[in-house]
Amino acid sequence: MVNPKTTASGAGLREKLADTMALGTGRLLDDPYYRGLADGSPPGRALAHCTLQDLHHLLPNYGRAHARCAALAPDHRHAPMFSRTTTSLRYCAVRAEGFARAASRLSVPLDQDATEPPIAPATLLRKGPA
Repeated sequence: MVNPKTTASGAGLREKLADTMALGTGRLLDDPYYRGLADGSPPGRALAHCTLQDLHHLLPNYGRAHARCAALAPDHRHAPMFSRTTTSLRYCAVRAEGFARAASRLSVPLDQDATEPPIAPATLLRKGPA
């Protein structure tokens, strides 16, 4: 992590942050899953895993967070923006069904026994210090 106090100038800090971003971007671009998303050929199991984690765990948690933000917004004009982002939660089940149909057509393996996969460690939202 870059410590702004050890950087002599703002330009130096910007360069260090740019280097950090370039390193992170390079890692993502080299990752087989993200390369597959870009060229349309992600590994089937990885696509299924990430999509199901999003549909069953990540999106519902984001929806609840946005609903809370809408409820607690100090300016009532901001609440509608947050509440609009929660309406997509109604469609998580529909999206999951659509993904299951697409996965079947594309021969992407899905675990048919479990409608909701267990939450993966990378998806788990932690409360407090890790």
